[in-house]
Order: sequence, then structure tokens, then C-alpha cells
Amino acid sequence: MSEYELIDAVGILFDNMVEATAEGESCEISINSINGKTIITTTNPSPAITSKERALFFKKGYSTKEGHGKKRGYGLYELSELVGKHGGKIFLE
Repeated sequence: MSEYELIDAVGILFDNMVEATAEGESCEISINSINGKTIITTTNPSPAITSKERALFFKKGYSTKEGHGKKRGYGLYELSELVGKHGGKIFLE
């Protein structure tokens, strides 16, 4: 993955993490490398995610957030496409 693509991936994850974190709550992002593979981890508070939501999380146009005049549901889809293009994996817990 190029530096440009890595910056895009981190930006998508960061934006989603911060938008999902309410004022007064905390969130965390870390970037690591193990055996030549980049690992990006985000942690933020969230209500329980159903299996149906998990199946939709990375689908184009799906969002758990209000629109507020913005198109939603494309960041995680784009992330999934980018990671897949490079043979990577995404884990959602």
C-alpha cells in the first residue's frame, strides 16, 4: 500500500472513530507494524452491534449515523475495497 493509500485508510478510520465518540468519551487509534504488515486499530465506545449490522457495515451506502446533509456510508466501503486490493483484512469486534 502506498503512503497516500495508507493516509486515506487512517483518515477513514479516524473520521469514523471520532464521529462515533460522544463528547466526554474517549477513543484511541494506534498504528503498528508486525512482520512487514501494517496494523491499524481503533477503539471507541459503541452500542452492541447486531449480526445484521456487522454484515452491512462495509457495504456501499450503509451507515449507522444521521445524514446531516452529508452523503453517508461510503468511507468504510472504500476502506474495504482498498484493503482488499492489497490482500489485507479488516476485523470488527
